[in-house]
Amino acid sequence: MIRYIRGSGFFEHDRLGQVRFVVRSTARRFVARWKGGILHLTVPPMATVADLDNAVRQMLPRLLARKPRKSLYEINREMVFGSFSVVIVGKPAYGHRCTLHETSHRRFEIRIDISADMESPDVTAAISRMMKRLAAYVAPHILFPQAGAVAARVGVKPAEWQLSSGRKVLGRCNSRGVIALSSVLVFLPEELREYVICHELAHLDEMNHSPRFHALCDKYCRGRERQLEAALKAAVIPIV
Repeated sequence: MIRYIRGSGFFEHDRLGQVRFVVRSTARRFVARWKGGILHLTVPPMATVADLDNAVRQMLPRLLARKPRKSLYEINREMVFGSFSVVIVGKPAYGHRCTLHETSHRRFEIRIDISADMESPDVTAAISRMMKRLAAYVAPHILFPQAGAVAARVGVKPAEWQLSSGRKVLGRCNSRGVIALSSVLVFLPEELREYVICHELAHLDEMNHSPRFHALCDKYCRGRERQLEAALKAAVIPIV
């Protein structure tokens, strides 16, 4: 008997933990993402239990590589991102506030009540908002100089560089030659930021993902496109 998946719900996986699934009428394929420490799985219509099992099995290595730690943030653990760092500091009697402060050049504190439950979705979301605000603040000083240098190296120039705030879409290039880079790229290593920049620069000549596009992107990446693409998929950006 074929068992079709209906509606939404939860199930337990021995390695992924709790998985939340929802059937979307517009979905074309299985899509999975971590959010708040729980794996969220979008299921296409008319998918069977066997289809789900097969999809999870195929995605398992990538999902495990990106599985967040039990708590995405920890009090007093300094997170270093190249030229800047941030530490979450617990303050007594700080209440429900969560605030961002620059304590010295390129060193930041996110302050929160010392008794806050760091595994709480509300606390995680509040800290994540501060991390996004921090990314928007430092991004112009980090991304634009790097993007300009990479563009000069490969010998192309967009009409304009812009900032965006996407978590899933880290870069985009439109038909007018405008390239937008997500501010959250500042949380990635320099070589992965460069890969995203090269990817978007290649779109100035090829607006699709054809073999010609990948050949050009690989050239810009000095022959490391596949390696860097895999590393980007495994990278963890510390926001939700």
